[in-house]
Amino acid sequence: DIQLTLSQRVPVAGAVVVTTPQDIALADARKQLDGARKAALLERAPQLHVLATSRRALGVDGEVVLGVVYDPMAEELFTAERGMGARLNGQPLAVTTCADLGDALLCTGFPYTVREKPGHLIEAFGAFMARSRAVRRLGSAALDLCYVAAGRFDAFYEEALQCWDMAAGALIVAEAGGQVTGTSGEPFTPYAGHVVASNGHLHAAVLSTLDTVRRGPR
Repeated sequence: DIQLTLSQRVPVAGAVVVTTPQDIALADARKQLDGARKAALLERAPQLHVLATSRRALGVDGEVVLGVVYDPMAEELFTAERGMGARLNGQPLAVTTCADLGDALLCTGFPYTVREKPGHLIEAFGAFMARSRAVRRLGSAALDLCYVAAGRFDAFYEEALQCWDMAAGALIVAEAGGQVTGTSGEPFTPYAGHVVASNGHLHAAVLSTLDTVRRGPR
Protein backbone atom coordinates (compact mmCIF):
# COMPACT_ATOMS: atom_id res chain seq x y z
CA ASP A 1 0.00 0.00 0.00
CA ILE A 2 1.61 3.24 -1.19
CA GLN A 3 -0.11 5.54 1.30
CA LEU A 4 0.97 3.28 4.16
CA THR A 5 4.55 3.22 2.90
CA LEU A 6 4.71 7.01 2.77
CA SER A 7 3.10 7.50 6.16
CA GLN A 8 5.36 4.95 7.85
CA ARG A 9 8.55 6.41 6.41
CA VAL A 10 7.79 10.09 6.80
CA PRO A 11 4.61 10.57 8.88
CA VAL A 12 3.84 14.18 7.97
CA ALA A 13 1.29 15.70 5.62
CA GLY A 14 1.92 17.11 2.18
CA ALA A 15 2.97 14.28 -0.14
CA VAL A 16 1.10 14.11 -3.43
CA VAL A 17 -0.37 10.63 -3.80
CA VAL A 18 -2.26 9.31 -6.81
CA THR A 19 -3.50 5.75 -6.60
CA THR A 20 -4.61 3.31 -9.30
CA PRO A 21 -7.75 3.78 -11.43
CA GLN A 22 -9.45 1.12 -9.29
CA ASP A 23 -8.92 3.16 -6.15
CA ILE A 24 -9.75 6.69 -7.27
CA ALA A 25 -12.20 8.21 -9.72
CA LEU A 26 -10.64 9.47 -12.93
CA ALA A 27 -12.01 12.95 -12.34
CA ASP A 28 -10.31 13.10 -8.95
CA ALA A 29 -7.06 11.72 -10.34
CA ARG A 30 -6.95 14.42 -12.98
CA LYS A 31 -6.98 17.11 -10.31
CA GLN A 32 -3.73 15.75 -8.88
CA LEU A 33 -1.88 15.03 -12.10
CA ASP A 34 0.34 17.35 -14.10
CA GLY A 35 -0.62 18.29 -17.65
CA ALA A 36 1.49 15.62 -19.31
CA ARG A 37 -0.28 12.88 -17.39
CA LYS A 38 -3.69 14.38 -18.17
CA ALA A 39 -2.92 14.11 -21.87
CA ALA A 40 -1.76 10.53 -21.45
CA LEU A 41 -4.97 9.64 -19.63
CA LEU A 42 -7.04 11.08 -22.43
CA GLU A 43 -5.03 9.00 -24.88
CA ARG A 44 -5.79 5.86 -22.84
CA ALA A 45 -2.33 5.48 -21.36
CA PRO A 46 -3.11 5.92 -17.67
CA GLN A 47 0.32 5.50 -16.07
CA LEU A 48 -0.47 7.39 -12.88
CA HIS A 49 2.46 8.32 -10.69
CA VAL A 50 3.16 9.14 -7.08
CA LEU A 51 5.31 12.17 -6.45
CA ALA A 52 7.19 13.61 -3.52
CA THR A 53 8.49 17.17 -3.44
CA SER A 54 11.39 18.39 -1.33
CA ARG A 55 9.40 21.22 0.22
CA ARG A 56 6.75 19.07 1.78
CA ALA A 57 6.20 15.70 3.38
CA LEU A 58 9.26 13.91 2.08
CA GLY A 59 11.79 16.69 2.34
CA VAL A 60 14.30 17.55 5.04
CA ASP A 61 16.09 20.89 4.80
CA GLY A 62 15.06 21.23 1.15
CA GLU A 63 16.29 17.75 0.22
CA VAL A 64 14.08 14.92 -1.02
CA VAL A 65 14.54 11.94 1.28
CA LEU A 66 11.91 9.53 -0.04
CA GLY A 67 10.58 9.04 -3.56
CA VAL A 68 7.87 6.76 -4.89
CA VAL A 69 6.66 6.35 -8.48
CA TYR A 70 3.97 3.83 -9.31
CA ASP A 71 2.89 2.57 -12.73
CA PRO A 72 -0.39 0.66 -12.20
CA MET A 73 -0.54 -0.55 -15.80
CA ALA A 74 2.70 -2.48 -15.35
CA GLU A 75 2.20 -2.95 -11.60
CA GLU A 76 5.64 -1.48 -11.00
CA LEU A 77 6.45 0.39 -7.81
CA PHE A 78 9.71 2.34 -7.89
CA THR A 79 10.97 3.50 -4.50
CA ALA A 80 14.03 5.15 -3.03
CA GLU A 81 15.07 6.35 0.39
CA ARG A 82 18.12 8.59 0.58
CA GLY A 83 21.17 6.54 1.49
CA MET A 84 19.23 3.26 1.26
CA GLY A 85 19.27 2.58 -2.49
CA ALA A 86 16.48 2.30 -5.07
CA ARG A 87 14.12 -0.60 -5.64
CA LEU A 88 11.55 -1.86 -8.11
CA ASN A 89 8.88 -3.98 -6.47
CA GLY A 90 11.34 -4.60 -3.64
CA GLN A 91 14.27 -5.61 -5.83
CA PRO A 92 17.43 -3.43 -5.99
CA LEU A 93 17.90 -1.18 -9.01
CA ALA A 94 21.12 -0.26 -10.80
CA VAL A 95 21.85 1.97 -13.77
CA THR A 96 23.62 0.68 -16.88
CA THR A 97 27.36 0.70 -17.50
CA CYS A 98 27.18 2.05 -21.07
CA ALA A 99 30.01 4.55 -21.56
CA ASP A 100 29.72 5.35 -25.27
CA LEU A 101 27.02 7.79 -26.40
CA GLY A 102 26.95 6.03 -29.75
CA ASP A 103 25.69 2.87 -28.03
CA ALA A 104 23.30 4.64 -25.68
CA LEU A 105 19.51 4.53 -25.59
CA LEU A 106 18.20 7.94 -24.51
CA CYS A 107 14.82 9.35 -23.59
CA THR A 108 13.37 12.86 -23.59
CA GLY A 109 10.12 14.79 -23.70
CA PHE A 110 8.69 18.05 -25.02
CA PRO A 111 6.37 20.71 -23.56
CA TYR A 112 2.99 21.44 -25.11
CA THR A 113 4.42 24.63 -26.61
CA VAL A 114 7.05 22.87 -28.68
CA ARG A 115 5.21 23.47 -31.97
CA GLU A 116 4.85 27.19 -31.37
CA LYS A 117 8.20 27.65 -29.64
CA PRO A 118 10.50 24.82 -30.71
CA GLY A 119 13.65 26.77 -29.82
CA HIS A 120 16.59 24.44 -29.43
CA LEU A 121 14.45 21.48 -28.32
CA ILE A 122 14.08 19.98 -31.79
CA GLU A 123 17.72 20.72 -32.54
CA ALA A 124 18.77 18.87 -29.39
CA PHE A 125 16.58 15.92 -30.33
CA GLY A 126 18.19 15.78 -33.77
CA ALA A 127 21.68 16.05 -32.29
CA PHE A 128 21.09 13.11 -29.99
CA MET A 129 19.47 11.09 -32.76
CA ALA A 130 22.66 11.57 -34.78
CA ARG A 131 25.02 10.77 -31.91
CA SER A 132 23.25 8.01 -29.97
CA ARG A 133 21.79 4.61 -30.71
CA ALA A 134 18.24 5.93 -30.40
CA VAL A 135 16.06 8.48 -28.58
CA ARG A 136 12.62 7.61 -27.22
CA ARG A 137 9.72 9.72 -25.95
CA LEU A 138 7.27 8.04 -23.57
CA GLY A 139 5.32 10.95 -22.10
CA SER A 140 6.03 10.74 -18.37
CA ALA A 141 9.18 12.31 -16.96
CA ALA A 142 8.58 10.50 -13.67
CA LEU A 143 8.67 7.11 -15.39
CA ASP A 144 11.48 8.15 -17.75
CA LEU A 145 13.68 8.83 -14.72
CA CYS A 146 12.73 5.50 -13.18
CA TYR A 147 13.60 3.74 -16.41
CA VAL A 148 17.09 5.24 -16.24
CA ALA A 149 17.37 3.91 -12.69
CA ALA A 150 16.19 0.49 -13.86
CA GLY A 151 18.70 0.34 -16.73
CA ARG A 152 16.06 0.55 -19.44
CA PHE A 153 17.47 3.86 -20.64
CA ASP A 154 21.05 5.07 -20.35
CA ALA A 155 20.17 8.77 -20.00
CA PHE A 156 17.25 11.20 -19.93
CA TYR A 157 17.02 14.94 -20.46
CA GLU A 158 14.11 17.35 -20.55
CA GLU A 159 13.17 20.98 -19.97
CA ALA A 160 10.01 22.88 -19.01
CA LEU A 161 9.13 20.45 -16.23
CA GLN A 162 7.46 20.94 -12.86
CA CYS A 163 8.89 19.84 -9.53
CA TRP A 164 6.36 17.02 -9.26
CA ASP A 165 7.63 15.64 -12.57
CA MET A 166 11.16 15.16 -11.27
CA ALA A 167 11.52 15.11 -7.49
CA ALA A 168 10.82 11.45 -6.80
CA GLY A 169 12.40 10.11 -10.00
CA ALA A 170 15.60 12.08 -9.55
CA LEU A 171 16.15 10.54 -6.12
CA ILE A 172 15.46 7.08 -7.52
CA VAL A 173 18.11 7.59 -10.23
CA ALA A 174 20.67 8.85 -7.73
CA GLU A 175 20.03 5.97 -5.35
CA ALA A 176 20.39 3.50 -8.25
CA GLY A 177 23.93 4.77 -8.81
CA GLY A 178 23.18 7.35 -11.49
CA GLN A 179 23.94 11.06 -11.80
CA VAL A 180 21.40 13.87 -11.86
CA THR A 181 22.07 17.55 -12.64
CA GLY A 182 20.54 20.50 -14.39
CA THR A 183 20.95 20.74 -18.15
CA SER A 184 24.08 22.89 -17.79
CA GLY A 185 25.66 20.58 -15.25
CA GLU A 186 24.63 22.60 -12.20
CA PRO A 187 23.43 20.85 -9.02
CA PHE A 188 19.95 19.45 -9.49
CA THR A 189 16.92 21.08 -7.95
CA PRO A 190 13.37 20.00 -8.81
CA TYR A 191 12.34 23.66 -8.93
CA ALA A 192 14.65 24.62 -11.81
CA GLY A 193 12.40 23.02 -14.43
CA HIS A 194 15.06 20.99 -16.24
CA VAL A 195 17.08 17.84 -15.67
CA VAL A 196 19.72 15.51 -17.07
CA ALA A 197 19.82 12.04 -15.54
CA SER A 198 22.24 9.36 -16.64
CA ASN A 199 24.20 6.31 -15.60
CA GLY A 200 27.07 8.68 -14.82
CA HIS A 201 29.39 7.41 -17.55
CA LEU A 202 27.46 9.32 -20.23
CA HIS A 203 26.75 12.47 -18.28
CA ALA A 204 29.55 14.60 -19.69
CA ALA A 205 28.67 13.60 -23.26
CA VAL A 206 24.99 14.47 -22.77
CA LEU A 207 25.82 17.85 -21.23
CA SER A 208 28.34 18.59 -23.98
CA THR A 209 25.77 17.85 -26.69
CA LEU A 210 23.19 20.13 -25.05
CA ASP A 211 25.80 22.88 -24.70
CA THR A 212 26.75 22.58 -28.37
CA VAL A 213 23.12 22.94 -29.40
CA ARG A 214 22.60 25.96 -27.17
CA ARG A 215 25.66 27.74 -28.58
CA GLY A 216 24.46 27.09 -32.11
CA PRO A 217 26.53 26.89 -35.30
CA ARG A 218 29.86 28.70 -35.28
